[in-house]
Amino acid sequence: MYAKILITAAAAGLLSTAAYAQQTQTPQPAPAAPADQTLITPAPADTSVNTNASTTAPLATAETIQLATRTELVTNGPVPDTPATRSLYPPMSRAGKRTAPAGN
Repeated sequence: MYAKILITAAAAGLLSTAAYAQQTQTPQPAPAAPADQTLITPAPADTSVNTNASTTAPLATAETIQLATRTELVTNGPVPDTPATRSLYPPMSRAGKRTAPAGN
């Protein structure tokens, strides 16, 4: 009995999703004709070819690459383990909480 109901519900779900997935097309109105019916002719295209222009990009030299890329190394220095820094930044580990500051 339950299998029949489940199969019927699954079939209804599949059919409804297929119907929902279909795209409906609404008729588009015809474009209105322009008020001015004069013919506009485009200007003739320039067909001359410039043979003096370079078609390849200039090659990158070591100097231009060095100027274009800038690398900067940023590091954090060591933080001394003193009672003052322990009060500002307490240790997060259990072992660090149970040891005394080394004071290096």
